Amino acid sequence: MLQEGLVFALVGGCAAYVGWTLLLPAALRRRAAQALLRHGHWPAALQRLLQQAAQPPAGCGCGCDGCDAGPGRATQGVAQPVVWAPRRRR
Repeated sequence: MLQEGLVFALVGGCAAYVGWTLLLPAALRRRAAQALLRHGHWPAALQRLLQQAAQPPAGCGCGCDGCDAGPGRATQGVAQPVVWAPRRRR
């Protein structure tokens, strides 16, 4: 019985981690973290993780974590030089 409970907790924790990290879009993850912070009292470590997840990304102005509709799209048609940095052989 203890073994089944331990396996259930381990598999449930792994499923929650994968769902939160890989399967949930960043905008939805941010909203969920903000809602969890508003409606619950969490331990300090979990509260820090939720606060970090609730922050908008620093790169794009639209806050979507990588969409192509952000402010960087205006410079997309401009040619940029390619810098070649070969590896040094020993």
